[in-house]
Amino acid sequence: MSYDEIGAARYDDDPEHRLPPEEVETWLAVMTALAGKERPPARVLDIGAGTGLLTVALKAAGYAVSGLEPSGPMVERALERNPALRRHDFVVGASDDAALFAAGTFDWIVSRQVLCHLVDPHRAFSAWAGWLRPGGRVLLVDGFWRASDWPAAERARQPFAAVQSARPVAEALSSVGFEILRAGPFGELNLARAGLWPGTTPRYLVAARKGTPATGG
Repeated sequence: MSYDEIGAARYDDDPEHRLPPEEVETWLAVMTALAGKERPPARVLDIGAGTGLLTVALKAAGYAVSGLEPSGPMVERALERNPALRRHDFVVGASDDAALFAAGTFDWIVSRQVLCHLVDPHRAFSAWAGWLRPGGRVLLVDGFWRASDWPAAERARQPFAAVQSARPVAEALSSVGFEILRAGPFGELNLARAGLWPGTTPRYLVAARKGTPATGG
């Protein structure tokens, strides 16, 4: 999905799109736990960066972040909203275009509410695996959206649009060589959001690590 100027201007009005400090804290805590001894500045690609909410939060935490966003108007909105971001922090392009970045460019790939829009997860996840260094990680968060949230045509085209389990995403990542580290409801994030917006859609997360090449003996 690519937002036009009107959609970009209204995007952050929806509580489902907002990123409060409490939610940022849960992201950083999970990334720290998954990283072990590794610490920023790691190279992070924020896929579906939108208006830059997660991009700027990770940058403030010390990560070297690039935002990948298919909508030019969304990038313009991100630059207007976030003085800490610069145009060179973003790439406008599709999340499944493997040619956008060189192999092994990133240590992390993160996304918020992108999985539900993927049309060809295998193609996208294969591209993401290529962009990660060996041992690099993905942290992907989306919602358990209702089928009624989607037009029938989009629901039919986008396999993760209305999933009620993280398992299909985990299986798709495993099929392109990722090792699943965590998959299921994002309990700590859901608790934080419920305190701010009762009735908000529950989120799930899938965290995985790219395998390292086998060495010959």
